[in-house]
Amino acid sequence: MSHARLDHLYRKDLPRGGIAEAEAELSTYLVGAHFGFDFREDSAAYIRGWLEHARADGKGLGKENIDRVMNNARWLINEISARL
Repeated sequence: MSHARLDHLYRKDLPRGGIAEAEAELSTYLVGAHFGFDFREDSAAYIRGWLEHARADGKGLGKENIDRVMNNARWLINEISARL
């Protein structure tokens, strides 16, 4: 869901892997944490791996990425909450 909401299929500046995966996984972690799920260990390792991949390509997670993650997580939390 996060990949679709973050337009990862259409953003050529965010190739599959690296930053796109980190954005999606961080969004998933935030949504899960909001609803009481503890994905900390698995998510941290996964995000770290994708960020290392991105750094090898000369990219990093910046303010724009964090804003996108937060907006996506907020939207998902609101949508899920409305249906509970």
